[in-house]
Amino acid sequence: MQLKNTIVFVIMCLTFTANIRAQQTTTITGRVTDGQEPLQGVGILIQGTSIGTETDHMGKYTISAHPGDVLEYRHVGMRSVEIVVEDVTRMLNITMYPQLQELDEVVVQRRKRRTPDELRKDYNTNKKIIKTSFGILDSERAGYAIRVVDGAELNGAAVDLLTAIQNKFSGLQIRTWTNPQTGIAERTIFTARTVSFRNARPALFEVDGSIFTSAPTFLTLDNIDRIAVISGLAGTNRYGSLGAGGVVIINTNLGNVVREPGTDKPYDQAKLRNNTFRDGDAQTFSQSGAPNYMVTLKNAKSEKEALAVYEKQQPLRSDDPYYLLETSKYFLKTWGNKRKSHAIDSLIKTKFAKNAVILKALAYKQEESGNLKEAISIYKNVLKLRPRYPQSYRDLGNILVAHGNYAKALTLYNRYINYRQLDTVLTLEVGIDSIIKTEFDNLINTKSEALGIKKVAKSNTAKNLGTRLVFEWNNSETEFALQFVNPTNNYFNWNHMLEENRELIMKEKKQGYSSAQFWIDGNLKGKWMVNLNYLGNKSYDPSYLKVTVYHNYGTSNQTQKKYFFRLSLTHTNLKLFEIVNNSAVVSN
Repeated sequence: MQLKNTIVFVIMCLTFTANIRAQQTTTITGRVTDGQEPLQGVGILIQGTSIGTETDHMGKYTISAHPGDVLEYRHVGMRSVEIVVEDVTRMLNITMYPQLQELDEVVVQRRKRRTPDELRKDYNTNKKIIKTSFGILDSERAGYAIRVVDGAELNGAAVDLLTAIQNKFSGLQIRTWTNPQTGIAERTIFTARTVSFRNARPALFEVDGSIFTSAPTFLTLDNIDRIAVISGLAGTNRYGSLGAGGVVIINTNLGNVVREPGTDKPYDQAKLRNNTFRDGDAQTFSQSGAPNYMVTLKNAKSEKEALAVYEKQQPLRSDDPYYLLETSKYFLKTWGNKRKSHAIDSLIKTKFAKNAVILKALAYKQEESGNLKEAISIYKNVLKLRPRYPQSYRDLGNILVAHGNYAKALTLYNRYINYRQLDTVLTLEVGIDSIIKTEFDNLINTKSEALGIKKVAKSNTAKNLGTRLVFEWNNSETEFALQFVNPTNNYFNWNHMLEENRELIMKEKKQGYSSAQFWIDGNLKGKWMVNLNYLGNKSYDPSYLKVTVYHNYGTSNQTQKKYFFRLSLTHTNLKLFEIVNNSAVVSN
């Protein structure tokens, strides 16, 4: 009977909102910039139609579209941007980047984006390249103003490092500034972009990947390999507020000597390995940057005082779902007040019943609290709202498995697999099809006795058994960079950024999923570190991330642990968690 009810529910979801696109019209607003200044006259067109608009002198725009439409942003000299409209899309703040071109005889071609490995191999011979904590930059292809100077060009007779830098880069000024961290007056560099500001901030310094708010006057000119200066906001935004005054990047001869393990020999540049992670390259994850209302609540010295603060704040913030989410979690975790937390959750479900992004964040909160029945109810609502999203089937299926409803979960997985007509043995290593097929096979193999069915042959997606990591985010516009640091401190990066990986993000939006899986297995035992650099979501809202780590995946000893994060602090590499297992990330 349970299986029959589940099948009926799935069929209802498939037919629900069959004409949703014709019925819904979304008004979308936003602002388009080049990362620093607003762009006027950006053409915004709904692909396949003649409907469009353009930005005003402040870079602002408004346009009406349907879920599923693709908005294309065009501006002379800038790379076009394409965004798929979803049911919850209301605000899209877009950053456009220059479309760099070069003249090759009589043919104008876009410059090819070079991979990190290619840049790494050319570092020793190409003096236009600089290493940063965010990767290697080629000044000729960066998309924003950056100049790199060879250390050999610095004037050895200069009074000090700052003077030598000022002599090679126009627009820099040396001033005395009181460092708020130390209270000491220091000489440092100001860029032309900020020096005229009343509350001007000095340049930030990065030396071999380490960040300094004070000028690194301890360096000698002989040890400097090359220096770069970035003054524009488009180039410094990855450094967050610390980079507001520009960034001076210094690569030293000492920091760039990379040696073969166990030897004194430098790496062969033709076979350079992964980047090397050093202490200080990532900060411990915290909720720094939390809104003032949470600071006020957390300062309450008693539950009674906290409730009084909430009753005062709530009438003014009752339409802010993120305020309600955070206060619900606060009362549950800090004071163990389940009743108050449940009341706030009920308010969220009622006020935001049509918003799948908010409901998913609420479902994450219920999972984190161990309230699986309520999480199932929320994921069912999301499936009703988004019956065409495979992520909706996968989320509900997984929470049913966690609750022990294996038959219902199997029905959901199987329904999607049959709908997509996936092969029995899936060869695809990426995407939602691979994730669902992996979990479908794993459910059958680990719960075959409870289901009363036979095990199946392992699919190609599960051939690398060991540790499996699944990342999920509630807002499909969320942009971030993951960093996996292995036991030998080499790291592998995976970018979920529109500018870097636009084809993947377009595929996610069109298919309807917001998750990725990675496998760790192999030969090298030890501790792994998983870091994340959050880059925003085209609005001013936080994003919510859920990570599930499975150990001994696909075996009778399989275990799992879930991590939940509220992402608000941007452009900072943060340590999420550590795991102990085996060698390299092999697929995602």
